[in-house]
Order: sequence, then C-alpha cells, then structure tokens
Amino acid sequence: EPLKHAILGLHSEVFLGEHDPAACVLWIDSIERYISRFADPWRNDRRIVAVLERVEAGLEQRWTVESMAAIAHVSAEHLRRICQAAFGRSPMQQLAHLRMQHAAHQLATTEFSIEAIARSVGYHSAFAFSKTFKRMTGVSPSDFRARSTAVTAAPGD
Repeated sequence: EPLKHAILGLHSEVFLGEHDPAACVLWIDSIERYISRFADPWRNDRRIVAVLERVEAGLEQRWTVESMAAIAHVSAEHLRRICQAAFGRSPMQQLAHLRMQHAAHQLATTEFSIEAIARSVGYHSAFAFSKTFKRMTGVSPSDFRARSTAVTAAPGD
C-alpha cells in the first residue's frame, strides 16, 4: 500500500503537478526504498549489508574505500567489484549517493541550515556539498528546499 501511494504521488507530480524535480526526487527515493526492501539481491550479501549499515549510521565520518573494505573483511579492490555488481557504482559513488539521499530528506523535512546538513552528511564545506548536491539532483540545496516546502505547503493536500 505505501508503495502504491508513492507511485501515485510521483505520477501526480509528473503529470498533474508542477513537474518539480525536487518533489520527484523525494517520490523516487521513497519508491526506491520500498522496492529495495524486497528486490535488492545485495541484501543477501552480509558484507555489503554490514558496510551500508555502518556507513548510513555514520554519514558524517570521513570514509575511505579501505575503511569500508575493512568492515566487509575484503580488500578495497574486491569491495569495488562487489559494489559495482550490486549498485552499478563504486563504493565512493555509493557513499555520495547515500549522503545526497539523506541530505535531500533533511532539506525537505527539517529547517536545519544547509551548512548543518552538509556537516551531518560528511561535508566540511557547504560549497562542496552544494556543488555535489546540484550535480546529483539537478537543483541546488536551497532550490530543493524551497520547492519541497512549496509542494508540502500547497493548498488542497
């Protein structure tokens, strides 16, 4: 049922709404999370699960491929191969993806400053964070927040 509502929300935004990229990212993130619960084969690999659990619990930390590989008890190169097969991304690209997902959620649901959000997801520079966020989502953090707030505050919800 929640997956159905997320899909309907995305459909409404794309075909009936304002075609807001920020809102679409949130809907897609929700859909991706529901689907990943039962469709992601990587969840059968305890090494990947262990790494992701530790990384997601400490996004603010300074992660390296070597530190993540140590959690999985594999070499850095083997972790690269595992991540590429599981996600289509390198471990560091997966880390950036997780950080931006978490940041997007915070931007849409909190009033924390962009600087505070940047620090909470492991960026010491708000500029570097903003640049990465825009590259990965297509909008700046401040535009994402403004659009998310406008969609949330829209009359008729």
